[in-house]
Amino acid sequence: MFAAEFETVDGHGRRRREPRASTMLEAELAIAGAGRAVCRVLDYSTSGARLQTYSELERGALIWLALPGIGRCAATVVWVRNYEAGVEFRKQLSAKAMQTLTAQ
Repeated sequence: MFAAEFETVDGHGRRRREPRASTMLEAELAIAGAGRAVCRVLDYSTSGARLQTYSELERGALIWLALPGIGRCAATVVWVRNYEAGVEFRKQLSAKAMQTLTAQ
């Protein structure tokens, strides 16, 4: 079973708007016109997630993230560093969706 660890400061000392749960979930992302790719969700909150990708994403790109047990979520890439990216969900995750992810 998965136990969430919540943090309010990211790995670079920046404050987050809300707590994030650490995880290592496998997910799939789709980029308009570029196909699909596998990624790993490193942490998440109701408003966004930090992803580990196997190819570079572009800041400002619209992606669709398929989260296990939840389905597809539209998100915008807000930052990119090496093969990690921060995304902001277009629609916040519900409390039920957060519970589903935490139970993974």
